Amino acid sequence: MKVAVTGASGFVGYCLCRDLKEKNVPCKVLLHQFEDKLNDLGVEIVEGSILDDNALDRLFKGVDVVFHLAAKISLQKKDRENVRTTILTGTKKVIEACQRQGVKRLIHFSTIHALKWNTSDEPLTETAPLKFSGKIAYETAKVEAELLVQKASASGLQTITLNPTAILGPYDYRLSDLTQAVLKIYRRKLPALVSGGYDFVDVRDVSQAAVNAMTRGKSGERYILSGKWMSLKQLAGLIESVTGHKTTKLTVPVALAKLGLPFVNAWSMVSGKPQLYTSESLEILKTSNRNISSLKAQRELGFNPRPMEETIRDTITWFEQNNL
Repeated sequence: MKVAVTGASGFVGYCLCRDLKEKNVPCKVLLHQFEDKLNDLGVEIVEGSILDDNALDRLFKGVDVVFHLAAKISLQKKDRENVRTTILTGTKKVIEACQRQGVKRLIHFSTIHALKWNTSDEPLTETAPLKFSGKIAYETAKVEAELLVQKASASGLQTITLNPTAILGPYDYRLSDLTQAVLKIYRRKLPALVSGGYDFVDVRDVSQAAVNAMTRGKSGERYILSGKWMSLKQLAGLIESVTGHKTTKLTVPVALAKLGLPFVNAWSMVSGKPQLYTSESLEILKTSNRNISSLKAQRELGFNPRPMEETIRDTITWFEQNNL
């Protein structure tokens, strides 16, 4: 069996390529720019864009399974058009290339944000409807991309959709926003935490579920990959207990944090750095579902989320070992 990966230089993509190498699965990856760390994994590199039909045809030629992870993840308003084009147009072109090249199975990475949350206490499962009323570009693009995958499945392409929650863990060379937040908490670089929280899952467990999806799981199905819900205060406390490194404990309400948005926006414009938080990210922390079920993935994909203590310990250790 031979596989191809889009988005291989990203957090999950790199971890997935590591797992595929360990299982001696031949792997081709699509890259905009050459990545030394991926070259070390012995993957076959195809240069090009997710929006380039010719590059996708080269990538998928002779391939049995495609993992589609390429996406633009951002809650910044200035990135909205790029987010939508990369996710929606990119997914459309990936599906078409799979069909042209006779790919047997497409494993599509979506997000928990594509599903509609009812209340913070009611269990969220794969039966939840898609969130058609979302206001965040990333969410709406992921919803429309899932619809494209469903249509492709109905047309004969074997598809599996994975919906992970917030992903943490080692091997995040590109420093995702969430990883940066964990490191800032660890280094006491945040003056205060915001109330609310989220469901966190280990990147290694997400990757293993994706590998298992090559041969397990039902075509046309969706699988939620969740871990454990924690408030930011609980996350900071866990970081402190695991590492012995004192962290920030002060927590402010979301409403108060929203009052500071104009100053955050101004600082971002002056410094040229991304906003520390946005109105969208604050709303997510405030309304995130606390009971997200991964039982279906556990039964059918062998998904086995590890304790968050292990995730935090391994993440901090990996960053220290790599001088990051």
